Amino acid sequence: GKATDSDSVISKVRILVGQLLSTVNNEFTVLFFYKKEEEKMYQYQSRIRFSEVDRNRKLSIAGLINYLQDCSTFQSEDTGFSVERLLEEKQGWFILSWQIEIDSLPGLGEEIVVSTSPSSYKGLFANRDFTMAYPGGEPFVRVRSIWVLMDLEKGTPLRAPQEMRDAYGMEEPLEGNWGGRKIKLPEESLLVDAGSFQVPRSYLDTNNHMNNSHYIEEALAVLPTGSHITGIRTEYRKQAVLKDMVYISAAATDHDTRCL
Repeated sequence: GKATDSDSVISKVRILVGQLLSTVNNEFTVLFFYKKEEEKMYQYQSRIRFSEVDRNRKLSIAGLINYLQDCSTFQSEDTGFSVERLLEEKQGWFILSWQIEIDSLPGLGEEIVVSTSPSSYKGLFANRDFTMAYPGGEPFVRVRSIWVLMDLEKGTPLRAPQEMRDAYGMEEPLEGNWGGRKIKLPEESLLVDAGSFQVPRSYLDTNNHMNNSHYIEEALAVLPTGSHITGIRTEYRKQAVLKDMVYISAAATDHDTRCL
């Protein structure tokens, strides 16, 4: 028959069960049990550029980190909590840790889809998950990260307001072999000096701190040539600023793991 407003509403949900309950005087009532379509993670699609690959023509680790950062930033921009708005309100998101599982990395020119969503809020901390995949494919990179919203004037953490949480949405946590936020360092006797650098202006982000991708980039530079990276776990304890000297120490905790 003719479509009604209720028909258009029902068409937007997935009907699980429709059951004829009764008929009286040629009239009938149908009870529908339904749920909303599952919300999807925020996504954006891109193509691997020449400027983002390493000597093997694969996406570099620094390039991967930048894709993850861009994805969460784009979600903030698209949901009304842009970098500009947060800076006007003297606020900013700071990352506390990355845990990245890498099955493989895409090559030059390949199309990719990067996805993200918060998965939980625990006190002042926000857990945010990411994936990277080929269009229509299963993720080959899975990421768990922990963030905190900061008052930039007072230097104190803030609880993300409900309006912001609602705008970002929420998804079930990604399955993975995730550890805690804090990383236990090797004994000091096992650490060796592996290099140092002074923070240049080009490393600074909108908060005037060294962008978190550069910590990883500098640390990976001291690994043996040809190292195959299958996972990264990073904890950020203090921000480096312009002209700070950063010293890198390294230790082999087992034959597959390097602590930097």
